[in-house]
Amino acid sequence: MDWTQTLTIILSIVGSMVAVWYAFYKISREDLALTRQRNERDLALTEKRNERDLALLRKKFEKDGDLFRKKIEQDEKRAREDMKRHDIELAESRREFARAHALWADLLNKINDVKCDQ
Repeated sequence: MDWTQTLTIILSIVGSMVAVWYAFYKISREDLALTRQRNERDLALTEKRNERDLALLRKKFEKDGDLFRKKIEQDEKRAREDMKRHDIELAESRREFARAHALWADLLNKINDVKCDQ
């Protein structure tokens, strides 16, 4: 085997190694590009999903807020009705007390008049 055959074999081996390395480089580059595209697509889908979820949450919060406002309004209405009823009961109690006081005062005056007449 002379030096030309040896050089040919060595160059063939080096050429094949370069070809294999270049193929790995192209494959990894394609893989990186595909991974980047997949990540961008996933990010876009995630953003859409997040926007949809956020819209649903906003609707739910608005609905819950409306229900809460209605409950507060009902509670305030009930409290006003209770206060009116309490005011009416208090006014009735005062009138009854005033009548009872007037009757006692009248009775005491009559007793005093009877004692004075004797």
